Amino acid sequence: MASLLRSKKVHILMILLAASLLIFTAYRIYLFLGPRQAHYTLAQSRSLAYERLGGIGLGQSIKHLTLPPTPKLNQGNFDYYNVDKGTFVATPRDKDIIVRIILSANADPARQTTRGIGVDSTEYELTTIYGAPCYRRNEQGASIFGYLDKRANQTLEFWLFDKRVSLIRLDMADMS
Repeated sequence: MASLLRSKKVHILMILLAASLLIFTAYRIYLFLGPRQAHYTLAQSRSLAYERLGGIGLGQSIKHLTLPPTPKLNQGNFDYYNVDKGTFVATPRDKDIIVRIILSANADPARQTTRGIGVDSTEYELTTIYGAPCYRRNEQGASIFGYLDKRANQTLEFWLFDKRVSLIRLDMADMS
């Protein structure tokens, strides 16, 4: 009788262990394949309080840009504006506060992050200046190095192709 009871306890323990392993594996797959915000769960946070892209900051009114841009694209709840060649900003629909800044592959080389990383910088330059990324993910064939400020709810992402920065995006972390 005692061995039967011990055997049942071992079986229950094995089932619980297998279920825990299955749940943990499914969660890790979700973090790997899930939406951008899924990567924030395990990521460390670092301050992006003073970060700007090409002199433009999050929370800034679009009306304060040198040449107020005209809307280029309306996507979901956001209006996207073409500031100049390769530089785009987004605002929530019917508001003038910038919540996303993008420097694309053909952006003016003078437009850089506050720390001097621009489009065409190398992975080595990026990690030397910003350190190891808070999270990494892949999208559209790019290796994305992300830096997260949980307190300010901001992300700074560098999209790399062939170990060179091809796109930089600074935005509010809840943007999709």
